Formats: sequence, C-alpha cells, structure tokens
Amino acid sequence: HRLSHTPCLPTKVSSCRVCYKNLDIKYGQYSCSYEDCSYTVHSKCATHEKVWDGRDLEWEPEESDQTEDIAPFKKVGGDLIEHFCHQ
Repeated sequence: HRLSHTPCLPTKVSSCRVCYKNLDIKYGQYSCSYEDCSYTVHSKCATHEKVWDGRDLEWEPEESDQTEDIAPFKKVGGDLIEHFCHQ
C-alpha cells in the first residue's frame, strides 16, 4: 500500500514497522490510508535511503491490488507440459 504523511496520530499507541520503536503521537509519521491497514512508520524511518528510493508517487495512479494468476505450466500437446522454468 502507498503511505501518506500524517502530522499526528490519534492517541492509539503503535510501533514503527521499520525500527519497531513506539511512535510518539506528537510527531508526524507515515501511515497507510486503507481502513483495514494499521501500517505506520516514523517519518525518519520511512524516508531512509534503505527504505525509500526517493521517487514521489503522489500524482501517479495507484497500483491494482489484484494479482495476475499465472499458471506454473502450459500444455503443449498430449500429456506434455512446459513448466515455466523450462524456458
């Protein structure tokens, strides 16, 4: 999920999903905007070079949550199959 900067959290105590330290509600953090997702991280952790590649995706369309179902093999005739690792 895409993360958005939030100036402050409600009083609910949670921990950063990168460093696992408690989030201080007085400071901003990044969190997922989906209702059923509780992913939150410190601003410093979310923007660290080992976590974020520096690309701003604000105006880019959200990727679909739907995954493409790809078969591990295809039938090539009779009882023969071609497994994806045969290629």
